[in-house]
Formats: sequence, C-alpha cells, structure tokens
Amino acid sequence: MATQTDQQTTWVKAGELPGKVYADMATEMLETQGIPFYLKSDFMASAFSISTSESSAGVVKIFVPEKFRDEAESILKTVSG
Repeated sequence: MATQTDQQTTWVKAGELPGKVYADMATEMLETQGIPFYLKSDFMASAFSISTSESSAGVVKIFVPEKFRDEAESILKTVSG
C-alpha cells in the first residue's frame, strides 16, 4: 500500500517488526543511514502503552519513501533476523 503526501513522496511499507524494542533498533539504523521513515503501531498496543518485544499485539509497521524501500527492507531483515 502506498500513500501520497503533499510533496508527492510515495510512502511504502518496508516491513513489520514484532514490537517496540525491534522498531527502536530499526529506526536507529534507518536514522544512521539517513532514511526518512514513519511508524504505525497497532492501536490497542499504542493506546494502552503495551510494549512487548514479541507480542503480536505490538506489531509496528515501518513506512519509508519508495526510493528507500530496498535499503530499508535490508535493514529490517538485519534487525528481525
């Protein structure tokens, strides 16, 4: 799924990680590489501050501009194993 922003950047889902711990590691690596991103968490997990590392309720989706997809997917694979 891709969405358009006001600047005509196409954002795509680079992957999903099982929880905030993994998402924090991935976003640190994305920042280091200069890759813009945004996160989308499961509503119930974010609403109730559930922060497990392996809970399916804690799935975090990571979106990046389309041109960074391959690089971001590689980083996410490194983090998730």
